[in-house]
Amino acid sequence: MNYMRIIPLSVSLLVTALYWMTRTDVHTFDALSYILDVMRKPWNELFHPHHLAYGPFGALMVVIIGGSAEHALQHANAIAGGLGAGVFAAIVLRRYQRIDVALIAGFALSVSYAYWYYAIEVEVYTVAALFLLCIIWFLDEPTPHRWQWQLGLALSIAGAVLFHQTNALLVVPLLVAMAYNIRSYPNHRTGWIISGVGAVTIVSAAYAYVMVVVSGFTDWSSAQQWLLQYAITGWWGGQATLGDIVDGVSQTIAWSYGALIGLITLALSLWQLRTRTFMHSAWHGWCWSWIIVYVAFFTWWEPDNIEFWIAVTPLFILVLIAPLRHTRAWGWSIRGFIALIVCTFYINYDAIDFRGNAQNDLQREFAAAVATQSTPNDLLLIPDGLQELYMPFYHQRKHFMSINATMAQMGNWQMACDELQRAIDRSQRAGAQIIVASDFLVPTDTMQKRFGLTAASVAGCFKYLMPVMHPMEMPKNAPEHVRIATPGEQLTSNVWRTDTTPLIGWQTMHMEVMQRQLPWMFRAALDPNLISPILDIPLPRTMAFDVEVRDSADMYAQLFVSDTMNIFSEEFSIGWQLQAGRHSYTIDLQTLPSVPTRLVQFRFDPVADGMNGVIIIYGISIE
Repeated sequence: MNYMRIIPLSVSLLVTALYWMTRTDVHTFDALSYILDVMRKPWNELFHPHHLAYGPFGALMVVIIGGSAEHALQHANAIAGGLGAGVFAAIVLRRYQRIDVALIAGFALSVSYAYWYYAIEVEVYTVAALFLLCIIWFLDEPTPHRWQWQLGLALSIAGAVLFHQTNALLVVPLLVAMAYNIRSYPNHRTGWIISGVGAVTIVSAAYAYVMVVVSGFTDWSSAQQWLLQYAITGWWGGQATLGDIVDGVSQTIAWSYGALIGLITLALSLWQLRTRTFMHSAWHGWCWSWIIVYVAFFTWWEPDNIEFWIAVTPLFILVLIAPLRHTRAWGWSIRGFIALIVCTFYINYDAIDFRGNAQNDLQREFAAAVATQSTPNDLLLIPDGLQELYMPFYHQRKHFMSINATMAQMGNWQMACDELQRAIDRSQRAGAQIIVASDFLVPTDTMQKRFGLTAASVAGCFKYLMPVMHPMEMPKNAPEHVRIATPGEQLTSNVWRTDTTPLIGWQTMHMEVMQRQLPWMFRAALDPNLISPILDIPLPRTMAFDVEVRDSADMYAQLFVSDTMNIFSEEFSIGWQLQAGRHSYTIDLQTLPSVPTRLVQFRFDPVADGMNGVIIIYGISIE
């Protein structure tokens, strides 16, 4: 085995080991989404149009590597990242026949922050980058007359596009590379066409299979909506600032001082060009067209997002190291680049070690604080972002809602508000508490712009709940959280005799709700009744009802208590005659014909026949 193989293989092994040892324990929103998808969804629901192959790839890695989806995908990404570094070193070694320059290329890519971070995470970009590096390998020394080259390029293009939809932008640099090549070798045209047709066929067949066979779309409009769902949201594009661009490029290089490292590298590279030609002509073409097309798109789309810049990082490195081919082996110029790589390594290692340590993850600390003060049945109203995924992934909480997800499902704020209110009512009816994050009640600027929301409209939706929201104990620096206690706790603390307490979780039969804030007001028909939420508390000695009845056909009230949900019988009931006007009635539950040990639920029939009269409940309490 000669050095042309030993060097790339050594780079791959060293980088893979580095990535394996520095795998993160703190995941991004997208990473947790992928993990949960692979964990919970059947294979035919794993196809996302934006990165069609990654979901099935994750499921396959779980089968091959074993263990959890989280660890299987991290192992796969670490291997892909190491292979990509080796391929990149091989490209440079083949082109310049310089071990020192090849090592600089391989390790410069490997320790750049964006490439390193996503190689230790569960994300689509590292595998996509591996295919992009393979494309560079084939374009660097094209041999379209060989079937191996044709097949390799076709598979690489298809892989890049299937792992990330934006790699359809490759059509421009590929056409430029083809034009340069067939200008010198006209007989190569057929090989290029075969590769292009092969790549298009593979990608088209994959998408067609998912759209027609898996998803069952029967018309083009449905298929188009699915295919472009990520691109047509209007959430991204055209909103970038110069600061966003600088931040994105800088952090792609290093978590801190990235811009400085980039400028010094550029200066060193330009210094080598002071008396030399810049690059070979072929590189002037497809390499620069690749950079221009991708940079233009990312600058427009979301330039502060470092994950996108991974797709052009190898091209920038190729441009910057090109002048080194004229320098003395292991000379001062090479040592200067090595020094920059070492500095980048130390900066990024510290950042990755800190960021990937779960003990430094404040979001997980906040989620744990909420989980310890809640049960799996409680409803969590959480901010948009990581908490949407932290709660189900780390704490197996399934009952949670966010404005972002609800708006995406319902389409407009009024419908979303109604759905959130219904969810709150259902949860209270089932005896659960409601936990609300303060930043749920105050939508972010992004949410306001994305959905046309205002802070006032969100606050107005939940204004009626404010009287029963009480602060929770949270860790230092955590956003404030409030809770609506379980109905059982509300009854035992006599919340239901407090003015402005809302009517939530109750069921009414043959009664029209006229006012939901205490005093609760109803218009009663024949046999009206009010059924409490699930309480599940020890049976109290007495219950008190502060009631007023107006224009009713009769004045006979009845209370049913039950130790079983939604089952009420005369055996556990007490009746009494009401008086005209407002009065408080204290009922001794120990006089029941049969006394249960727990009060799971009660039903209050204020009259037998309301005859469209008005029932007013000023309060319900226990003693």
